[in-house]
Order: sequence, then C-alpha cells, then structure tokens
Amino acid sequence: MNTRSLLCALFSLFLSTCAFTQKERRFTHQDLGWFRLYHHTNFGTQWLWRCEVEERSFIFPQAQHQFMVRNHLSHNLGSGWSAALGFTYFIQTLPQDPDAITSYSRPELRPQQELAHRRQLSGRFSLSQRYWLEERLQQNIDADGQRHAGYQFSLRFRYLLQGQLTLISRPTSKGRLHLNVFDEAFFNLGETGPTPFSLNLLGASLSYGLTPALGLEVGYINWFQPRNIAGAYYQRDIVRVTVHHYWKVRRKGAGDF
Repeated sequence: MNTRSLLCALFSLFLSTCAFTQKERRFTHQDLGWFRLYHHTNFGTQWLWRCEVEERSFIFPQAQHQFMVRNHLSHNLGSGWSAALGFTYFIQTLPQDPDAITSYSRPELRPQQELAHRRQLSGRFSLSQRYWLEERLQQNIDADGQRHAGYQFSLRFRYLLQGQLTLISRPTSKGRLHLNVFDEAFFNLGETGPTPFSLNLLGASLSYGLTPALGLEVGYINWFQPRNIAGAYYQRDIVRVTVHHYWKVRRKGAGDF
C-alpha cells in the first residue's frame, strides 16, 4: 500500500465515523479518564516485550469503567514489519452507567495476535498500521451479576492506522516531542450481532521524552460504539495519560541502560 492510499484510508475512517454519528441522534454521552503505565523492554534489535496496565474510570461521577493488563512479545521481521503474540486480562464494570446504584464486574481473557508495519515517510513523519486478532473469553454471568463457570467465546479484528510527526527532534529520546494522530476500527467476526462493526476510536496525543528511560503522553480519544439497544450509541470523550518506561537488556559487560 502506497503513502497516498494509507492517508486516504485514515481520512476515510475519520469521515465514515463523522457521517455515521450525524445520522443517529440517540447518544449516551460519557466522560472518562484513562491512566496507563506502559513498559517497553528491548532484547537486542529483534525482540520487544510490551506491558500495559491501564485504569479506566468515569469522571462525572467518578466510578470504575474498565481495568486492563496487557502483555505482548514482539519480533522484528525486517523492512518495518513486526509480529507479536499477546495476552490481556480485562475487567468490565457493568452496567456501563456511573450513576448505577449497584454494579458488578465481568472478567475477560484475550489471547491476541498482531502484525504491524511502520514506514518512515520523511525525517519527521512516519505512518504505522497494526492488525490485531483477539480471541475473547468473557466469563458467564446472569442478569444479577452472579458469575458462573464457563466463558462465552467470540472473535474480534482490530485495524489501527497512526501517523506520527516529530515536532522537536533530539539526538536521544530525552526532549523529543511527537504528535500522534490515529484511528482504530473494531469488527466482530462471526454471528455476534446485527452488524460486524464493534466500535471506533479516533484520537490524538502529544508524547514527550522526560529522560532516556521515561516518557509522558497526554491525549484525547473519541469513542463511538453501538449499544445493544437498536438505534442507540455510546459517545465517549476520553482523556488518556500514559507514563512510558523503556529498558534495554544488554549483554554482560556492555554497560548500564
């Protein structure tokens, strides 16, 4: 896929989301804050381990929405391509209403497979694609929130397109400032509902290198998702704060990070 096609795809995802939201007027609007710790460990130039811990909460009023721990082991395939295997432990608080008097949680297990590509289009701009396949195992629960043995199984495909522009360049990661713009579309596979479309995340962020080992990222995400009620949708405004930690594993005697 050439550069023009990638940019057109990103713009098309944005326009389709805007057009879809304008057709329907039955929205449930919610404001959320996401706080994420994101650890990256490089094992040489071929292997990378990524670990994310993220707390997702409603803001008005304050209440937990989701909690997630995700791990991925990625291998560099060359020419900008990488492949990864991962696993996520996910907790969903139900009902998805911060004003609910009573609530309960539903655990979910997610094995994941990833194929990603990053292309440097200029000295300051890069474009990335990511393809994810998730096997979702949601624990059985009844209408009262009681957990039962067994899991409900479903498949979901995710496609992410992201552009990154370097605003401030430095010889090392310390002091670097990046602008990131992304759109991620989620699609259910199999007979999981009236439409395969699951949700869409459209957002932008600024990431800054505090030290060679620490980075801070602050961004905004617009979450658009059909509800189980016909003609009803979730429209969520999300502020996400991420603390990145980077570590390189070197051979003995090569010095510290």
